[in-house]
Amino acid sequence: MPWPLSAVKSVVENSLAASASPEVPRAEVQRLVEELTGRSPPATRNSAEWEAAYGLVIESLISAREYPLPGRKPTPALVLLDQIVRRALNPEKAVQRAALIRALLARLEKGRDLNQRVFCLRQLAVLGTEESVGVLARLLGDTDGTIRHYALAALESNPSSAAGRALAAALLDSRDPAWRVAIIQALARRRQPAAERVLSELAADRHPSVAAAAVLALANLGAGAPPRSTQSTPASEEVSSALVHAALLRAERLAEQGDLSAARKLYLQVFQTGQGSHMRCGALSGLVRCGQAEAVPQVLEALRGSDAVLQAHAARLAGMIPGKEAAARFREALPKLPPRAQQLLSEALSWSP
Repeated sequence: MPWPLSAVKSVVENSLAASASPEVPRAEVQRLVEELTGRSPPATRNSAEWEAAYGLVIESLISAREYPLPGRKPTPALVLLDQIVRRALNPEKAVQRAALIRALLARLEKGRDLNQRVFCLRQLAVLGTEESVGVLARLLGDTDGTIRHYALAALESNPSSAAGRALAAALLDSRDPAWRVAIIQALARRRQPAAERVLSELAADRHPSVAAAAVLALANLGAGAPPRSTQSTPASEEVSSALVHAALLRAERLAEQGDLSAARKLYLQVFQTGQGSHMRCGALSGLVRCGQAEAVPQVLEALRGSDAVLQAHAARLAGMIPGKEAAARFREALPKLPPRAQQLLSEALSWSP
């Protein structure tokens, strides 16, 4: 006869408090594992009973290497736990999912083993809802750097707007530049417009790495140019490079949205003032995408220049621009180009449509 789940819950809570294994018959654990992995029909439970069941299985499996199931080869315990988590992701299992989240949070807060806590955090990154935000936000200040970063990853993937607010609050509270950069990058990947205000402030941060990360994050959010770009104080090399990258990102977003005129202006700005060959190559490619014939003057300018990387890239782009008029303009300019550019452009035009 299965144990009452109220008794199971009491055993699990007592064992966690004492950091000992729960004294629950193996047959009861095996029965729950079979059920929660979908190998046997599910029982009918209320929310608290589901939480107790998940708590028992987590406590029994999380520290085991393998787990024996009747009539089967021993299975890695974490594989079974992973199967249980995946089944709880079913949209029809909202009650079970919420109960599993609570069980994982309880194990996470009371556990001391690093690997086990990391396992819980990795599952919460998959399952996470607003219910887990409070615990995860507190762990952003954990003394263990590994726990902090896994908590950050779990908040980054959490779809709740509360997770974004928690990240923004942690960003304002932190004074460690490297940790602030990590949080900024997480906010950027979430693409949460609500973070724009705090990121705009950090675009003028005194730490170049923080300012550069904020500049790029704003571009990822689709925001306009950050305040730092209009200041008269010279930016550091790191921030200046980030501003150019951000301009390219904004131009790409504008082009995707169909605003080719605005995108072309940004690409042209980067091409004329950008730092480094790769920046100008990216801008020139963008100009060609926004208006092939309109980009011929910039392609010719690159061919006339002394930057060998940009020169070769311009020749390839010249061969991709269709139309007799563009080809005629390139052939007309050919004799006046540097010898290397003449060779590159001749080869490109010979392969052009």
